[in-house]
Amino acid sequence: MRRMPKREKDYLADVRASTSSRFNEKEFAHLTPAMIEEYTRRFEKNEPKLNPDTSRYEVPPPSVKHKTNASKWEESVANAKSQLEHTALRMQNLELMQKYAANAWRKHLEELEEVVKEYEGLVRKVDDQLEMVNSKRRLSQEEAQGHLRELNDEWISMTRKCALIEEKLRQMEKDEEIGMQ
Repeated sequence: MRRMPKREKDYLADVRASTSSRFNEKEFAHLTPAMIEEYTRRFEKNEPKLNPDTSRYEVPPPSVKHKTNASKWEESVANAKSQLEHTALRMQNLELMQKYAANAWRKHLEELEEVVKEYEGLVRKVDDQLEMVNSKRRLSQEEAQGHLRELNDEWISMTRKCALIEEKLRQMEKDEEIGMQ
C-alpha cells in the first residue's frame, strides 16, 4: 500500500509543533530557524504550503501550433534526453554515495581527529611556554621583592639615623643656648 502524503493541515500542525518547546528534534532537524519561522508565518496566515518547483523536470511536447515543426520536436527530444541523462546521473551519484559515503566520512573524521591532535599539541606547547614565562616572571619578582626589602630596611635605618642626628643636634643647640646664658 502506497503511503499517502500528509494533508496540509497535518503538515502545518507538525511545523507548528516544531516551534513549541517539546518538538521532536529528529523529525525537524533539517529545518533551519528561518524555515521554521517561515512555516509558522504561513500557518498563522492560513497560506497554503509551498510545493517545490518541478517545472524544470517536465518534458512537454511541442505546442499545438508547432506539432508539425520537426525542429521543435528535435528540441523536445533533446530536452527529454538531457532530463533522462540528468536523472541517470543523479541515480549514479546516489549509488556511489551509498557505496562510498560512509568510508569518505570516516576518512574525513580521521583527518579531523588528526587536526584536533595537532591543535592540542600546539595548545600544550603554548601552555608550557606560558608556564615558563610565568615562572621566570615570578622568580624575577621574588628577587625584586628581596632587593626592595633590603632597600626598605636600609631606608628605615637611614631615616632612624637621620632622626637620631637631628635629635642630637637639637640637644646640642639646647645645651649651647644654656651654656651661653
